[in-house]
Amino acid sequence: MLRDYASVTQDTFHVYADSTRPDDTGSGLTLATAKKTVEAAVGVLPNIAEGHVVLHLTGSFTLTENILINTNMQRYKRLVVDGGDSITVLEGPYSATSGTVSTLTDSARSWTINEWQGCTLEVLDGARIGYRTTIQSNTADTLTIVQNLPSAITTDSYRITRPATTLTSSGVAWFYYGGNSEYDVVFQRLRFTGNTLVGMANSSRCNLLRISDVTYEGGYYFSVFNGGLSLTKWTYDPSNPDSAIDGTKNRVGVSYLGTNARAITISGVGSGFVQYSTLIGELAMFLSTVAIYSGSLLKSILVTIGSKATVNSSSGFVSTKVAGSSGVGISAVDSIVITDSGIIDISNCATHGIEISNTRFDVSAGGISGGGNGNLGLYAHDGSVVKIAGATPPTVTGTDGDVAVTIDDLETPLTWSEIVAAGGVSSAQEATIIKVS
Repeated sequence: MLRDYASVTQDTFHVYADSTRPDDTGSGLTLATAKKTVEAAVGVLPNIAEGHVVLHLTGSFTLTENILINTNMQRYKRLVVDGGDSITVLEGPYSATSGTVSTLTDSARSWTINEWQGCTLEVLDGARIGYRTTIQSNTADTLTIVQNLPSAITTDSYRITRPATTLTSSGVAWFYYGGNSEYDVVFQRLRFTGNTLVGMANSSRCNLLRISDVTYEGGYYFSVFNGGLSLTKWTYDPSNPDSAIDGTKNRVGVSYLGTNARAITISGVGSGFVQYSTLIGELAMFLSTVAIYSGSLLKSILVTIGSKATVNSSSGFVSTKVAGSSGVGISAVDSIVITDSGIIDISNCATHGIEISNTRFDVSAGGISGGGNGNLGLYAHDGSVVKIAGATPPTVTGTDGDVAVTIDDLETPLTWSEIVAAGGVSSAQEATIIKVS
């Protein structure tokens, strides 16, 4: 049962669970008296909290039931579920043979393509010692990282890691926040795994659900209702939840998301932020807004029913990418999609790179590129508007060409130059709004 009230004189209320404890007889209020199970630790959390609340988890936990955190947070107070500093070393330490500010090459390796996608690269010595950043992709011997280092990697020692604190489920189990909060609810430094994986959601009136430094290797999704979702590099010091750790050593965001179709869902009146993150799954948006920032990688983006997505890249980061979707890379219906800055790469999607219906697709302030898509780079129909004024025409090609539109009731794959010639617009770069019906 939840405690009635957190002490008004205690600014941060701490509860502990350690899977190595013999049982749940401890109070859960100190590390030495930690609960053994997450279920028991959640039962110690207050119903109403005037101070910050931190749930500390250490070890490997198997959830046997749905976990609902109902703690109601007062204004400007944060609830943090924290997995601690422990990590699992997956590879290394090794020594790089060469590199750049955004890549590390180790010619002695023979990795499987993208096997470390979403894990964390840690630099162990040299001028870049202590840097941690998400791995966006890898070849047989080279890692591409999300956020650029301050100087090129040469022969630095490094390792590949992920969070050690693990939650799994023997069946279907949800782990979510369902209380009232006018501030942030944070899940950080955790690994989720299992055949049918735990999901995380804020189901009721949460201002913002932050997911940071999380490895998510299974099947369900982060689901957000009536709030917002932030997938970022920021992690919070559990002893001082007022302050984010914003140093150069903390450059990881949400990491690996499992292969099931719907990895992240934002619905209701929410807004979301994706930053510095490798998301191997689908971002699905319903009646929401989302900003997808520098260095992010997703398999696919679905924007529908009045939603708005802004995608951008900036200096200091590798390109924001949408790649490897089993269907369309970016699919938008009755919505708005804007590239705000930089070039967004959309590649290797099984059908179209982009398909929009009754949607405004605006690349006037940014741009798109890519290739290797199964059908068309861009397919626009049903009253969509494509605006590329001030930007280079997209070169997001597929096997059937750059783009398809409806001109004179004839749907056909075309290049941008053919659209300019056939559609009555003078230039694909000058004040061009291509309307299709």
